[in-house]
Amino acid sequence: MAPTFRPCYLQRQIQDERHVQASYPTDLLAPHRCLGGVLCFCIKRLSSRKIQSAFFVTVLLILTVDAARTLFESVYFGIWRTAQIGVLPTWIRDLLGRPEMVFIPKAVNLLTGAWVVYMLINKLPVETGEQLKAEDHLRKLEIKTEQQRQTEKALRASEEQFRNIVDSSPMGIHLYTLKSNHDLVFTGANPAADTMLGIDHTPLIGKTIEEAFPALEFTGVPDHYREACTSGRAWQTEDIRYRNGEINGAYQVNAFRIQPGQLAVQFMDITNHKRSEEALTLTKFTVDNAAVSIFWVKPDGSFSYVNNAACELFGYSRNELLSMQVPDLTPMPPSVRWCGRNSLPSTT
Repeated sequence: MAPTFRPCYLQRQIQDERHVQASYPTDLLAPHRCLGGVLCFCIKRLSSRKIQSAFFVTVLLILTVDAARTLFESVYFGIWRTAQIGVLPTWIRDLLGRPEMVFIPKAVNLLTGAWVVYMLINKLPVETGEQLKAEDHLRKLEIKTEQQRQTEKALRASEEQFRNIVDSSPMGIHLYTLKSNHDLVFTGANPAADTMLGIDHTPLIGKTIEEAFPALEFTGVPDHYREACTSGRAWQTEDIRYRNGEINGAYQVNAFRIQPGQLAVQFMDITNHKRSEEALTLTKFTVDNAAVSIFWVKPDGSFSYVNNAACELFGYSRNELLSMQVPDLTPMPPSVRWCGRNSLPSTT
């Protein structure tokens, strides 16, 4: 079959039309899809209640209107161009090509541009200022929240550290809370307190001090505790209990405020110490009033102690004897000197 020959200009026109028909749908729809996506995104964000900033609402509104304007103009002239190349009916080309119809997208473009300029000049600066204030308020709120969180964290760490110290302390500790009606409520004790007093303090938690420890009700101790908790001044005392003339128990008590409305009472068992002090006092009284003279002599021959009988024997007061030495009371020949402890006087 013989090839069909066409004039050059006709062949070139057909090639141009084929090229336009092949490439036009992609070139036309790509920007429309992009603008449509922008428009859908803006409408979705505007309809969402998550945006509370007037600044971003205004910006999204401007983008929405501008995207709609651009999309309308692109579709209008895209349809007109498609009708021109013969893809759509010619009456569409004639209708959209009329001067009064072409004026519509131009008027929409002009009005939209004027509205965008108006919004940028009159609304955006005001909304920006409000946004800055809102952001500053939110930033301060976040800082305050973070500070509160850090404070609570430090407080929890401090309470845990205090609890560890209380639990591991060898001294007994009682904890109290002072209520608004001045009731001193027992809130806890450490293991050392259980051991020293020989009781389990758990059933006493939540009771007033008079209910938890009835023996203290008429001693004035609860009032001292309240005063220490209110004023912040520590109160100290020694509680010594006797049975059959001997010390049955002795405690050194220290009450102090740990924080407003919170009191800690620290006590230590000093029974053995007080018994030793009492025994030492009795021994000293016995030696001071012994019928025989008693001297405690230092290695250099001076006296560290003399009793009353020694003072009467030599006719000196205790202070005078303590300032003397053995040779002052017992004269020795010049050839004899004091040699010190565990030695007899020696001759030279």
